[in-house]
Amino acid sequence: MQLRNRDTLMATVAFALEISKHSDVNKMNHHNMALMFSPNIIRPRSDLAEPPSIATIGTMHLITKTFECIMDNFEEIFDSRLHLLPKYADRKAASIEKEQEEYEPLLEQKIELSEGDMSFEND
Repeated sequence: MQLRNRDTLMATVAFALEISKHSDVNKMNHHNMALMFSPNIIRPRSDLAEPPSIATIGTMHLITKTFECIMDNFEEIFDSRLHLLPKYADRKAASIEKEQEEYEPLLEQKIELSEGDMSFEND
């Protein structure tokens, strides 16, 4: 999947998850969100130019389950790109801080070289 398509899917699923958090009020749980979003997002290439075919309609339950699965496993699926979403930006910052803390002592180490430790050649 192209990166821009993956990022669009990630933002769409994040939006669906945000809506489903209020399912006690809006009745839009994961399954209902998947029913609404999946037909527009997951379709065979043959159906892109035309309305969904009978075969696609017959597999709607699989398409819906696929979108539900993406929602249920959102953080695992999009882990490496979550920092692009405002809600998860702090996670990336915390990760960078942790890496800096781990590598800072290495940067402070002094490396002593004596004559002959390195050589350069002209090409």
